[in-house]
Parts: sequence; structure tokens; C-alpha cells
Amino acid sequence: MDKIYQKSFPSNKNAGFTLIELLVVVLIIGILAAIALPKYEKAVKKARVVKLLPIIENLQNAQKMYYLSNGKYASCLNDLDFDLSSFSIRSESDGCITSASKGTGTDAIMVQRSGSGALVAYVGNYMVSGNGGYGFNPLTNTPLSCAEYACHAVEEGSFCHDVMGTSQTPILSSWCVRLFALP
Repeated sequence: MDKIYQKSFPSNKNAGFTLIELLVVVLIIGILAAIALPKYEKAVKKARVVKLLPIIENLQNAQKMYYLSNGKYASCLNDLDFDLSSFSIRSESDGCITSASKGTGTDAIMVQRSGSGALVAYVGNYMVSGNGGYGFNPLTNTPLSCAEYACHAVEEGSFCHDVMGTSQTPILSSWCVRLFALP
């Protein structure tokens, strides 16, 4: 009876996976990770930028209101009806605030005036290639645009082209800011 029982079931010495099978599985997992990781990083950057929308829309509305009241665009952030109390002043000259920030690391937010009425808001370390935010320039009658900091070796398009899918040509490139039309 023992011999019949042994012949009906395979022995355990052939059970398990071969080295080749394990290598194929590891290779497939590696390929999937290589494809998924850049897409995940892009999604994370887009998600961080979304928190800037209320800020840049408030700045845009405040700039429009300032223009309606004064016939020109504000050159100082503190001239706008925008609450800067939660921000630290980064750049001020003769009482004119041109740049303010709050938070640290990837959660940092910076707002800045750029040129004649243009305003931008960045998230994260704006001086690192691959980070950016939103901006607008009322002189070009362009709605919200993708913004990149352009002063410190930040590769053109590293955020706006790669993450936000903008065109290759900036609609504004001055004062350390590049604005690209959003699709």
C-alpha cells in the first residue's frame, strides 16, 4: 500500500521554482517599476501644484481689482488685497514686498511679482529643475499659465513641458520667470 501511495503523488524534491523562473519574475517587476516610477513622480508633482490654484487665483483677482481702482497693475505684493500674514517676506525694498514664502521642503510655497503686473506662485524648491507652479501676466491677456523659475540653472521646460504638458515656447520669459500656456 505504501508503494501505491508514493507513486500517485509526486515527490517533494522537484517542488519550488527554478533560478531562471525567479530571475524572470524579478526582471518583470523591475521593468514595471521602471515604467511606473516616473509616472508616479509626475502625478505627485501635479498634485502638489494643485494646492497653488486658490492662491494664484486670489492674487489674480487682487491684481485685477487693483488695476480697476488705480489704472495700473501693482508692483508690490503688499499693495494687493491679499493676505500675506502667513508668509515670510523674502524680498523687500523701500517697503515694497516683491517675494514671500511659507512652509519648507516639498510643501514650501513662494509667491512673487515678476515684471509689469505678472505674478507667480511656486511649490517646493522652485530653484530645483523639475519644480514649478502657476503664474499669469495680465499684459498678455493670458489666463493662468504654467510657471518656472528661470534664474538658477533650471532647465527650460523641466516642469512645464515634462509635468504639465505645455508647449515648447514660453509666452513670457523675464525677471527669472518663464510662463508657458497651459494646454
